[in-house]
Amino acid sequence: MLPPLTTHWRITVRYLTAVTAVWFLFVGPLSSQTVVVPVSPVARITGSSVTGITVDTAGLTRIAQYKVTVVSTAFVCAALTCDVTIGTLPAKTFVQHTLADLTTTFACTAVCTSTTLSLTLGKTAGGTQYLVSFDADAAAAQFGDAAAELGASVAPATVPTLDGDLASWTATTTVTVRLTSGTGNIGDGTATNLSQGTVVFYLTTTIQP
Repeated sequence: MLPPLTTHWRITVRYLTAVTAVWFLFVGPLSSQTVVVPVSPVARITGSSVTGITVDTAGLTRIAQYKVTVVSTAFVCAALTCDVTIGTLPAKTFVQHTLADLTTTFACTAVCTSTTLSLTLGKTAGGTQYLVSFDADAAAAQFGDAAAELGASVAPATVPTLDGDLASWTATTTVTVRLTSGTGNIGDGTATNLSQGTVVFYLTTTIQP
């Protein structure tokens, strides 16, 4: 069941001729995840009629595009590194691509030093499977639009499968962003030592039935 539609939700109808002859309804809040709902799905694979075989799904398309905005106040760790979970992937999810849009550079008010801040994105604490380390304080920019910026799990030369990286077949997987300070703690355990900073992450995934 879809959540109630209000003025805070965006609805887009698209016909994906290159993928499947199905109308899709894209529904999602303007500032967070997008839910992809197939409308009148059409089976794209002819099922087997052999005795002993049961066709469980005959052509379901499940593509999820996730967008999340992380601001400086999320990082409060009394340490040189701070890990924040930005989302949890369901089992059987392949991550195809990730991108970070640094819209506002990160800076320190006190304790830490602004010119030593960096960010990574992965499926473990401090992991770089999805995005390798990039400057969080230098200039607003996008990271993940070049192969050298992608982690080994999604980079073209090292991606495990043509469908992307299988996070886990049996369990959920957290996606974690790590902020690192070269000098001085990022926060005091309750409040941040940062004065500003905004980064928007985009994840493109497929989910097996």
